[in-house]
Amino acid sequence: MVGKVALQDEPAVPVSIRRIKKWATTKLSADSPLRRVLETEQETIPASDFVVKLGVWLQLLEIEGKSQ
Repeated sequence: MVGKVALQDEPAVPVSIRRIKKWATTKLSADSPLRRVLETEQETIPASDFVVKLGVWLQLLEIEGKSQ
């Protein structure tokens, strides 16, 4: 196909979320839903997953900020 990208054929680009997980551990309370979610994640995830999950993580962070 000319002009189209076949994403399913692309190799998964890994993204390290180690710094985000460390930040959550040091800055968020132990009962934080965002911290709990991040603690379950692997240290490295595919970039495509990161893009999707980042939106969810930001929403959780916003909700937590409003409740404090």
